[in-house]
Amino acid sequence: MKTVAVVGSQWGDEGKGKVIVRAKTEIIEEKNMNQIVVTEIPYEVNKAELVRKIDEIRFNKNIDGILEVRDESDREGLRIVIDLKKTVNVQNTLNYFYKNTDLQKNYNYNMVAIKDKRPVLMGIEEILDGYIDHQIDVVTRASLYDLNKANERLHIVDGLIKAISILDDVVKTIRASKDKSDAKNNLIKQYAFSEKQAEAIVMLQLYRLTNTDIVSLQEEKAELEKRVQRLNEILESDDVLRQVIIKRLKEIKQKYPMPRLTQIKEEVSEIKIDEKAMIISEDIYVSVTRDGYIKRISQRSMKASTNIPFGKKEDDILISLHHANTLNHVLLFTNKGNYLFVPVHKIEEFKWKDLGKHVSYLVKVGADEKIISSILVQDFNLPLYVLMATKNGQIKRTLLKDFEVSRYSKAITCMKVKEQDTMICALLTDNQQGIFIVSKAGYGGLYSEQEVSIVGLKAAGIKALNLKNDSIAAVDVFDPLENYSVLILSEDGQMKRLKLNDIPACKRTTKGTTLYKNLKTKTIYVKNAFVLSSKESASVYTSKSKEYTFKPTDFNNASLESRFSSFIKLEKDEIILWSQINRVITTNDYDVKQENQNLQSGVIELKESKEKTLLDDFDIQEVPIKKETSNSKKKNTIKYEKITLEDILNDDEF
Repeated sequence: MKTVAVVGSQWGDEGKGKVIVRAKTEIIEEKNMNQIVVTEIPYEVNKAELVRKIDEIRFNKNIDGILEVRDESDREGLRIVIDLKKTVNVQNTLNYFYKNTDLQKNYNYNMVAIKDKRPVLMGIEEILDGYIDHQIDVVTRASLYDLNKANERLHIVDGLIKAISILDDVVKTIRASKDKSDAKNNLIKQYAFSEKQAEAIVMLQLYRLTNTDIVSLQEEKAELEKRVQRLNEILESDDVLRQVIIKRLKEIKQKYPMPRLTQIKEEVSEIKIDEKAMIISEDIYVSVTRDGYIKRISQRSMKASTNIPFGKKEDDILISLHHANTLNHVLLFTNKGNYLFVPVHKIEEFKWKDLGKHVSYLVKVGADEKIISSILVQDFNLPLYVLMATKNGQIKRTLLKDFEVSRYSKAITCMKVKEQDTMICALLTDNQQGIFIVSKAGYGGLYSEQEVSIVGLKAAGIKALNLKNDSIAAVDVFDPLENYSVLILSEDGQMKRLKLNDIPACKRTTKGTTLYKNLKTKTIYVKNAFVLSSKESASVYTSKSKEYTFKPTDFNNASLESRFSSFIKLEKDEIILWSQINRVITTNDYDVKQENQNLQSGVIELKESKEKTLLDDFDIQEVPIKKETSNSKKKNTIKYEKITLEDILNDDEF
């Protein structure tokens, strides 16, 4: 029995709403698997097309866990069987079918009927009232008609009975008449018959003069009198009239019995689909290229692809290679200030050597947009921020949770970028990071991320540095409690390494610090800059399809006043196309739970460091170390009072 629910608050009052028709299904649990058995489907649904659609979902792996779809219909009735894995949530899968196939159909309706000779949108009560009024009119008209006919017949029967009572005189009068018309006139004049009675008498056949027919006329008269009385009661009493209508409807129900084929409910339970429950957790790799090609790579394919080149277009560049899970999401940021929300489980799987597929099959993106960065997100509710900056010097922070959306069919604005400007970075922060900015002319700015306002997605941001005839070449974030090197890459392929500690901090509204000394005969412009730890590396790509990978230890530390050292010898007409740090950005980089505990206690734990850090120039109060229990591992840690880059900048002695 199919289930139908009438939905909509106006269906009873105004005559419009929605009807949901749902197939009849049964869930069967077996030892090795579960089954969904469909025995009835909604009206006007093609069974073969429905089976094909469900099997298409299985083939495309839109949801996991569907083993087989079979049509077992025979002469006994319809039967569609869907086999599922034992571990799959059956009700969740059935809800997915309700939402994405014709196992459930919605019908919108307007109840328009002719009332008083014009079409009117009527609610259910108005329609019932209209039907009752119509039946009252029909029964009233029929009763009036029947009453007139009964009275006419009763009048004739009375005339016939009277004629038979004086039969000899009537016969004598008829025989003495010239013709039929004369006989009628004589009967009317002599015996006071009416014209209709006289007509019936002259047309009376002789066999009707027997005693039997006289009795039948008397019985007919009694029956007619009862009928006239009944009809008068119907016409005079509204209650009697309505009882007649009820009786007739019951007679129709008995004459044409048919069991209801559909179960009607006031409402059908809401379809709730837990998408996470339908996704099988699997650790995989996700690659993203600058031109927007994306692919999912299995761990097995990665292990089998040692020494095999990564599959990409000749002039394309691999931006990120994330070690992800199918339950994660990837945010892709473009140079036009947009971002793409991509669930990992929606990405098609390819081999390491395959080209992959352009992300436009999942999210619509402009043909002229390039991917500049990607962030792997495990949980959007973490207290993290996305830092974004543009070439012309705008910078902003936005809460990570603001990037979570339910509809992701097209690119979404994450930063308002002017026509002549482009977005150059999108980084993840935790409100405790430092920001390092380098301009094309060689000025460096170092300040706390807390100087950057937290705004919405569509905001343009604020000034990153006080630029004059200059632009931003690079932006990066760093942990102020760790040691980093800054490597500055020039447009002509030269490199310079600085200690991050040697660069003085500044305010966001200043011009920054000069990071190198220009030659008198030549002005050097910055192509990019990298904040790297001793274990990290970066890569440079040129227009001649050459790739250079380097680490901070490949160069000697220099002072702010020193010049660049040689790195890449660019050929004639060869330029640097792209450069990047070989680092993936993921929410796993931030131990938020531990950080929250530290913030509450006001104490942060640090490993001992032999190298100089930004904290070495300040007096730090040591906190006593808590004794470890006998069962715990012996590990000496030093606890310091929490200090941020903002505290350092506000110190008068700094």
